[in-house]
This record gives sequence, C-alpha cells and structure tokens, in this order.
Amino acid sequence: MGRTFKLPGQWWLYAVGLAAVSSCVDPFGFDNKPDNAAAGTNGQGGGSTTSGNTTGGGFGPTGPTGSSTSTGFGTGMGGATGGATSAGGRGGSGGAAAGAGGRGGLGGGGPDGGGGKATSDASRDAPRVDSGSAIVPVACPANRFYPPLADGATPTCPPRVADLNQFLPTTAPVDGCTPRPHPDSDCPFYFFSWQNYLIASQPDAQGKPAFFSWGTIETTFGAGAGTPPPAIPEISAGITQAGGRQVLIDQNGHAVYYAIHMNPAMVNFVNVQGLTTADAIRNADPMLTFPAGLVETKEAWMIVNDANPPTDFIVTKARVPTLHADPLNPMQLTEDHTALRDVTVALLAIHIVFTIPGHPEFIWATFQHVDANVVFDVAPTAAQNPPMTPATTVLSPTNYLLYKGGTTAGNANRGIASLMFNETTQSFTGQETSIYRMYSASKHQTTDFDGDVGSINDNMTALFASARLPATDRRGHYRLVGAAWQDRPMVTMTAPNKVLTNDETIPDIAVNGADSLLAIQAGEDRLSSIAMESFTQPTDSFPNCFSCHDTRQTTARGVPSARDQAAPVLLQPKLINVSHVFNEVVRLNP
Repeated sequence: MGRTFKLPGQWWLYAVGLAAVSSCVDPFGFDNKPDNAAAGTNGQGGGSTTSGNTTGGGFGPTGPTGSSTSTGFGTGMGGATGGATSAGGRGGSGGAAAGAGGRGGLGGGGPDGGGGKATSDASRDAPRVDSGSAIVPVACPANRFYPPLADGATPTCPPRVADLNQFLPTTAPVDGCTPRPHPDSDCPFYFFSWQNYLIASQPDAQGKPAFFSWGTIETTFGAGAGTPPPAIPEISAGITQAGGRQVLIDQNGHAVYYAIHMNPAMVNFVNVQGLTTADAIRNADPMLTFPAGLVETKEAWMIVNDANPPTDFIVTKARVPTLHADPLNPMQLTEDHTALRDVTVALLAIHIVFTIPGHPEFIWATFQHVDANVVFDVAPTAAQNPPMTPATTVLSPTNYLLYKGGTTAGNANRGIASLMFNETTQSFTGQETSIYRMYSASKHQTTDFDGDVGSINDNMTALFASARLPATDRRGHYRLVGAAWQDRPMVTMTAPNKVLTNDETIPDIAVNGADSLLAIQAGEDRLSSIAMESFTQPTDSFPNCFSCHDTRQTTARGVPSARDQAAPVLLQPKLINVSHVFNEVVRLNP
C-alpha cells in the first residue's frame, strides 16, 4: 500500500534536491532556514523552504551553455513554498549559446506567494516554442490530494471522492500538477492515470475510442507525417513483444496484435522539435525532454468473432497486417502491411503513458479487462511472488483468454521457438501460449494490492454503477493494475544515461520496495502488462517499465544496450529514450 503519512511543509525541497551537494549536506534533506537557501547546482536556484516567509526564494545561477545546434537554458527554481507576501525565487538565467539564445528557468512560487520570474539575457533570448528543455513543476494544492485526516481515519483515493464526478460521462481535461514525493500519498498518480485512460478511451457515438483519432507512427513520422487517421483503424504496431520479440498466441490460436497511439500534444511536440525522421531522432539533443500533457497508448488486441463479438469489451472493426512464414526462416513470421485483413478485435489491455508537470519521464500506468465481478480475467495470478511459486504449481484449472487451464508455472510465460503457422487460416496450430501474472500485486516485497490503487478502483466501480453509461461506452470493463514513475525526477532526469530502477540490494528498498524513502522509482516495481510484457516478468528480465524505458542507449530490440549486447545500437543516450516510439521509428527506418 502506498504510504499516506505526511511530512511538514518542506516536501518540495525533498523532491528536487536543491540543497547544495558541495556542502556535505544530504542533497535530499530538508532546509529549515527561514532565509534564502544557497543557490543549487546545474542551474537550479535554491530558495526558502519555509511557508509564510515574506522573502522570495533564491536566485538560480546561469544555466548550461547552448551549443551551436542547441539552446542554452536555465532551470532555476524558487522557494519550496514561496513567501506569504512575495513571489517565489527567480529562475537561473539562460546559458549563452552560439546557436539559439538561452531561456531563463522558471521560478517556483508557493501556494501563497506568486510564481517566480523567469530571467534571461535579453540580448541572447531567442523564443522557445515549448518547455522541451526544462522540468517545470507545478505543486498540487494541498487541499486537493492531501487534506488533513482525523485521527484514526482511513484515507481514500481520491480524498474527495466527489472529484471523480468529472470523469463521467464525458471526462474533463487533465488539470495536471506535481504530486508530492514519498513519503506522501501516491494517490495523485493513480488519479491522473484513471483520468488519462478515460480520456483516451472516450467513445464516439459508434463506440470507437478517442485514441483512434490520435497519431500513429505511420501518420506522425516519415512520408506519412501529417496524414489523417484511417477511417477503419489499423492495428499496426506488430505482433512481437519488446525484449525477445516473442509472439503471444491466444487460446484460439491467433496472435495478439498491438497498436500505438499518441495524443495531439505528443504529435505537436514531435513536429515542433522536428523529430519526424529517423535521422532527426538520432541527432536530437540528448538533453531534450518532454513537457507536461503528452500521452501515449499501447494497446493489446485479440481477434474475436465478427458475427458475435463480446459485449463487455471495447471492440472495433479494424485492419491488421497479413502474416507470412519467413521463406528464409520458417520459424519466424513477417508482417505484410501492404495486405491488410479486415477483422474484429477486442481490447485486452492498454498502457496509458503520460506526462504531468515536473514528471517528464512519463507516468507508466496499465489497465486490464475485468469480468462481471470486477476480477482481472485475461490470465490468472499467482498466489505468491517468485520464487515461492514452484514450477509444478497449476495456476488455475480454468481456461482464460491467455492461459490454458491446468498449465503449470514451469510451462507458462514461455515464448514458442518453433512457430507452426497456417497462412490460410492466419492462425497457429496447437501452439497457444499460457500466461500468468507472476507478482500478484505488481510489487516485489508484498502480495497485498496497493491501498491507493484498490481504493480508486473501488470508487470507480461505484461511479460506473451509478453513471448508467450507454452500451457503446465500455470503459467500465477495465481496471487499473498499477503505475510506475520517478519519485525525484529533478534528480534522475537531469541528464541521460542513467538507470531509473531501484537498487534492491539496499536493505530498506529490499524490505519496503518502491515505498522506501531511498527508492528512486515509485509505484509498482514489478509492473507488467500480461498481454504486452508476458515473457519479461522475471526479475532477471525486465520486470517493470523503467527496467526497459530509461535514458541509456537502446538497441533494435527496444531495450537498453547494457542489457542487450547482441543487437545493434539504434540510439545514443537521450532523455527522450524513455519513450520507445522514437526507437521504433529508427528500427523501422534503418
């Protein structure tokens, strides 16, 4: 369960680590001085951390100098809570650049004080179209997610359940803010996960989810950039999973197909930054990062009966590539995107990946289908975490969509090396894969479902029951599995080439997992979609999103090269490598 106890008002200094590292003071500690703190490093200005102080925050130093091809920028931050009668501190000034001019960082004001001023050298100040080079936090109002609780009261997620009323029937736009880091509540991250899921899957009159009107790799990059989405959706992100590129086969012998969509803000970011070609992506500024408001989805789709599709899934008519046995390697398949087949597909699971202020690493949330009893029903879940599940354990005697009843743990979650594919029926002969969730709560140290996730799911169940949505709105048949994010992105996302997962050799992390105050990754540290990361759940593979999505150099298999030395390197270290959309574009356009 996400911890819900709170620190006093100095939480923001903890979040961004503004205490001077050179002073031998804990860079993630708290500064209780009522006057201006010393300026931080790397363009991050210090500031007062005392609520009610009438003095503004500190001044940040000059930001990094831009190169001949990039823009210098300051990232100065003001006081943690700002002054009661004055603004927060000024941001650091922009760095001098031989190419474009520098831009001043934004000062961070508190809830009572105003926002800090951005400063830069006017003689070098070239405008930027977006905030693609700065992490800009906007603190969440305390009364929204962190109201005081009476002694002994059990917190709910969200604290004000009535806030969920904006979700249905038409979901309001996200009013994003930067949640407090640990040890405070994780609820805001799950709240925004639900809101972004509901917006992405908001149905039109025919029940088609909104994300089908968003950008895809084909309509955003390369020769197809700027083309409108097809009238009939194309499920075009392939049939292989990242990592080992295995094929997931359902219990009817069909491959599970994947799709990727990007909201208009993400498409605009790509266009503004000029990243529409593989060469532009390769040459992108390593320090370029994502602004707030971007959303990517990845969906897993199962082929269903055209005449009698299920009524409790999000279902659509779609086109998928025709599959062929590779003539040079009959054990492999090729996807023919020039010969699309008309099919009916049902949504098994969906990743909702989004940015909010102060979190350019994306919040990685995943949703999965549930049955009439609101129980996840795509595949069974182990009762215990590894290694406490013996290989001889039968996960369930019952068939699931992605699991054959009676299969043992030792024979499940395994890709098929020798595929036997029937091109006429476009199906596999007796080669269904059996999948199960290895970590029942998506956490390494417990089998107890996160309290905030459980609470918001229960509250959403009640909301769906009372909303009386039309039959075409099937969003209520899915629930949040969990989410993962960086607890202190102002530390982990300031430069590329960093590992973004927790060091589980640290005793407190071993015991408390992502809830530890020493953890850099928060949320669920064993978060996998069983329909999209079916074969990478073990600890020695890629057991959560950030074990694959980080800022190091990446390979043709979509993983960090440090974990995949056999495949060719596609991208050098970059902050935008956390999104595999860019890696996929380069992979498809060598």
